[in-house]
Amino acid sequence: MSTSQEPPLGGVQVAQVLAYRHEAPLFWISAYMAVNMWLVMLVFSFGLIIPILLFLALLGMFAHSMLIAWLKGNSVRVTAEQFPQLYEHYLYCCTRLGMARRPELYLAQSDGILNAMATRFMRRDYVVLLSAVVDALEDRPQAIKFYMGHELGHIKRKHLSRHWWLWPGMMFPLLSPAYARAREYTCDRHGFACCDNLEDAKRALAVLVTGPDAWKNLNIEAFERQAQESGGFWMAVNELTADYPWLCKRMMVLENRNAVFPRRSFFAWMIAAVSPRMGYGGAVVGFLYWLLLGVFILVLVGALLLSKADFSMPALFGKNPVAAIIERVLIGPHAPADSHPDEDCTDCSEKQTSATSDSEPLQAPPGFTLVPGKKAIAELKLNDYLSADWKANNHELSSDNALVSDGDITIDENISMWTFADRDVHHKANSPLGQSLLKDARLLIVRGDLNCKNLNTSAFDGIFVFGNLRCDVVSIGMAPLYVQGNFIASSAIIANAEDDEGDAQSTGKQLVRVDGMVASPVVKTWYFRLSHLKFASESAKEIAVEKRDPRSDGATYP
Repeated sequence: MSTSQEPPLGGVQVAQVLAYRHEAPLFWISAYMAVNMWLVMLVFSFGLIIPILLFLALLGMFAHSMLIAWLKGNSVRVTAEQFPQLYEHYLYCCTRLGMARRPELYLAQSDGILNAMATRFMRRDYVVLLSAVVDALEDRPQAIKFYMGHELGHIKRKHLSRHWWLWPGMMFPLLSPAYARAREYTCDRHGFACCDNLEDAKRALAVLVTGPDAWKNLNIEAFERQAQESGGFWMAVNELTADYPWLCKRMMVLENRNAVFPRRSFFAWMIAAVSPRMGYGGAVVGFLYWLLLGVFILVLVGALLLSKADFSMPALFGKNPVAAIIERVLIGPHAPADSHPDEDCTDCSEKQTSATSDSEPLQAPPGFTLVPGKKAIAELKLNDYLSADWKANNHELSSDNALVSDGDITIDENISMWTFADRDVHHKANSPLGQSLLKDARLLIVRGDLNCKNLNTSAFDGIFVFGNLRCDVVSIGMAPLYVQGNFIASSAIIANAEDDEGDAQSTGKQLVRVDGMVASPVVKTWYFRLSHLKFASESAKEIAVEKRDPRSDGATYP
C-alpha cells in the first residue's frame, strides 16, 4: 500500500457512515453476474481467454502507469511540508473515516476542470485534488473536505480494488449504471461526514453546478426543486444509462437519505434496458456490451445446433478446439461421401488415389484438367523448366495431383492457399479452383497466359506458366515458379519467404525462373535476391534485400 501510518488526530471521533440503501444489493447482483460471465468466457473459450485478458491487463497497466508517472512528475504531493493546511484537512478526513492507512494525496493543475478523483495502481491508492476546486473554495476551505472524504469513500468501500474482477458484471444495462450511481451516493455520505456541516457539503457540490465563482450565489433550495423534473423521458433515460446521479438529486440525498423523487418514464426504462452504460469509458464498455451480446446469441444458436451435431470429444482431439467448435456449430457433421461408383469413370484406381481424406472426389475447376502429379511432371517434363540452382541442389519436383489448363486462364480472384484455407472449414465458400487446390492439387500448370488479381506461391508444390503471367501483386514463397513469357505485376512483386536451406543469396535463383522480361513498378525482396531476372527498362529494378536475417545482406528496404 502507498500509505502512511501516522497517529490519528486526537479528539476526532470516527464517523459511522452508512452506505446508500441500494449499493449492497446491486453489488451482490453485479458480483453474481460477473462470476457467471467469467465462467462462460472460460468454458466457451477453453481457457484461451486467459492469455488474452492477461495481455489486455498488461496494456492497461502500462496505460495506467502514465497517469501515475504524470502525477508524481507534474503534480504536488501534499504533505506536512507542502500545503500544510490542506494536509491537515486531509488527516482529519482520514481519521474521521477510520482509515489508519492513508493514501497519497496529490494536488494537480486542471486547466479549470472542477473535480477530484481516486485511483489505484499496483495495490497503491491515490487521491487527487484538482487545483480548480481548491482555488474555487479558497473562501470556504471546510468544503474541500467533502471532496477528500468522497474520494476516500471510494477507497474505503473497495470500489477500486474490486473493479478488476467485477468488470464483466458492469456491462449490463440498468444494473451497472445503477450500481455506479449508488456508489456515488455512498461516497457523498463519506464526504458529508468529513464536513463541519451540511451547508459546507452542499456548497462543495454547488461548485460542480455553477463553476468556480457563481456557486456563492446559488439558491440551493430552488436548484433542488429541479429534481422534480427528473422523471421525464429525456432526464430519466440519460440518468438510467449514466454513472452519476443528477447533482440536484445528490444535494437532496445529502440532507435526506430517504428523499423521494418522481417516478421515471416507462419508455425511459425500456430504452435504457437495451442501451449500454454511457458513463466514464462508455464507448469502450458499449463496444464490449454489443460484442458480448453477439457472443451470447451465437452460443444460444450453437446450443440448439449442437444437439444434432457430432460433438464427441474424440472428434476434437488433434484439432484447435475453437476451430472444431466453429466447424461443428456452424457447419455440422461431415456429410457422407457418395457411395455410388461413377459410371463414366475410365480409370477408377486413378480417381480413388485423388480422393481426399474425407472421401470426397477431387473435381477440376472450369478450364482445368485434373491429372496425377507424377504423370503431369513426367509428360510435360517440368523438371526441365526448373532453374539450374534448383536442380544443382538435388531438389525433385513432386505433387500428388496437378491442375493443368489447355489454354489461357483469366480468374477474377486471388490465388492464395492462405486465403482459400481461411475462408471456411469445409471450403464451401471457395471457388472451384480454391476447393481443388485445398484438396492436395498443389501443382498448378497453365499452358497459356495466367491473369489474376493477386498470386501467392506459398504452400504450392510449384506453379508453371507457359505464357505470360499478369497479376496485380505477386508474392513469392518457397515454391518453384516458372514463367515462359513475361512476368508482369501491375502493383508489386514481393519476395518474402525465409530460406530454410540457409543459402539466402541463391534462393531467388533456385525458386524463380522467367524466360521473358519482368515488369513491376515496385519490387520488395528480403531473404533472397531476384537480381538474376531480366527487368524491363521502364520497370523498377530489384530494389534491395531487407536485412531481416543474418543470412541476408544489402541495404534495408525503406
